[in-house]
Amino acid sequence: MGLNFKINIFQDDLAGLFLIGVEFNIEEKNWFSNTIFCFIEVTKEDFLVGGMLCGKRYQDIEENLIRLGYNKIPSHILFS
Repeated sequence: MGLNFKINIFQDDLAGLFLIGVEFNIEEKNWFSNTIFCFIEVTKEDFLVGGMLCGKRYQDIEENLIRLGYNKIPSHILFS
């Protein structure tokens, strides 16, 4: 089984937001679960879809991220 991942590491106004996208079928979904690098499920979260992040700052979406249990990732961890 080979999965393709799309990784988005945001900087500047959205620094601290790190999204991983992966597409799979139902059988693969049952196999794939939260891993050490995937913390929360955001598939159905409209505020993260498509261009919804355009022009936003982390502070603009922070309340929704906290609701989902997402913790801001410090930049020094991602870019050290």
